[in-house]
Amino acid sequence: MMQKANIAFYKVASDADSAVFSALSALDKKCIGAEGWSAESFQSEVEKDNGTVICCYDDMRIIGLICGYFAGDEADITSVAVDESYRRHGIAVQLMQEFENHLPEYISEIFLEVRESNVPAISLYNKCGFEKLSVRKNFYENPTENAVVMVKKLTENYKNYSDISFPDKTILEVSFLSVSDFYSIYFNNNNYTIVGGDKGIDNLIGIAEDEKVYYISVDDNDICYIAVNIETFIKEILLFDNYMNTEADKLPKNPDDAELSEFTNNFKSKIIELDADAFHSSGTFWAEICEEMEYGIII
Repeated sequence: MMQKANIAFYKVASDADSAVFSALSALDKKCIGAEGWSAESFQSEVEKDNGTVICCYDDMRIIGLICGYFAGDEADITSVAVDESYRRHGIAVQLMQEFENHLPEYISEIFLEVRESNVPAISLYNKCGFEKLSVRKNFYENPTENAVVMVKKLTENYKNYSDISFPDKTILEVSFLSVSDFYSIYFNNNNYTIVGGDKGIDNLIGIAEDEKVYYISVDDNDICYIAVNIETFIKEILLFDNYMNTEADKLPKNPDDAELSEFTNNFKSKIIELDADAFHSSGTFWAEICEEMEYGIII
């Protein structure tokens, strides 16, 4: 069984020990056969100014790798390999993300080729944001097979929210990362882009592949729906901030249940205007906030 605490990712340096390059070659050939790269090829790649090799260690053993290069405003992934006993644990997804993180900011597209019959790999690349571009006839040998060419377009999907002033008089102490600090995690069989969290609380703010936003509690192995997309969540937080700073002061010093219920329902209706699914269950982010509103905990 894989011990996740021992997993670490490193970019291979050009002056790495020769044993590192031998281990990379052995893993590559173990995963894809005789056409896997030699130790010399991996060493040559990291010696290039535009070459990148990233490996994944479990303690002292290399159990995953990704290799590629960039030219102009494009990048190519030339090899991805994960030891069979470590698959289906999100290692490949993290390798893909690590490679992307090490690219220059001006790179606009990433390309790769994959055997047409390698359905699991194609599914993985789709999950990482790649789309089929074309087919190269008889690209592979031993056996001869077509290659599916895939591309991922790198666009600014998210904005910087790290400098927005959020409410600090309530429990909503939301903190956003800068775009350059966003990272990816594989959690409960889904990939999330982590864009922030709670200040001092172990909840992460993650964007799923369908663009919906969730609170992710890794320690509790749980997720909580927030909003239909990140832009809506920002609007909701700013709405909450404004509502608490204008409407809460209008309540009596010791509001009764009816007054608290009206106060909460008015806010709830405003949130629903932004996201009809905000209260689709009692366990959503805003459902829990409104429950505490109704009990007078956060006014």
